[in-house]
Amino acid sequence: MRRARLSQRVAIFGIGWCITGLVSSEDPSVPAIQTAPSANAYRPPGPPKGSGLHRYTFVLFREPPNFTLPTGSSELDPSIEARRRWSALEFAERNTLEIVGATYYLVRSEE
Repeated sequence: MRRARLSQRVAIFGIGWCITGLVSSEDPSVPAIQTAPSANAYRPPGPPKGSGLHRYTFVLFREPPNFTLPTGSSELDPSIEARRRWSALEFAERNTLEIVGATYYLVRSEE
């Protein structure tokens, strides 16, 4: 089996979507319920043409009760510039959150 190789060796982080207020559901067919609006609009994957494979990661944080993003948080800014160079670790530290899960998927750009 051939392994997929990422086209870039340098990790470039960014944020594509931020949702707060997810809570567990008692119903297994509905694993989580969103109790607050998304902090920003979802941006689907869009690797540049000819740039090969790109990894997109979902990170899950444990939030304290009644957590909200502070006014002025970069996660609330809809601009592309604010979404670039985002770090999950810095976000967790800045908001006293614990990372409890993560997964990823690969997207190949058009050649």
